[in-house]
Amino acid sequence: MVLSMSFQDGFFVAYQSGDGRPAVESDHRRYELADDGSLILRSGDCTVRYRYDSSSNTLRLYVVKLEGCGGDGPYSTTFYASFPFIRSS
Repeated sequence: MVLSMSFQDGFFVAYQSGDGRPAVESDHRRYELADDGSLILRSGDCTVRYRYDSSSNTLRLYVVKLEGCGGDGPYSTTFYASFPFIRSS
């Protein structure tokens, strides 16, 4: 599986692909960079706050707080905070 992310103009979009298939949109949310340096993703009632490390071409996310996410909590943690992302373009 390949997971790609895009951050632009306050919108976050994630794409997934696998088995040589084209990428499809799997998630979209609003984002903001908070005054404390954290990244906040929002969708409906779900708010996820991440601490992030960005060095060179690598982005690493760490879940700080989940609010109102119900079943989305494990998804946000597993897909976005389990491994580093490498810039590809």
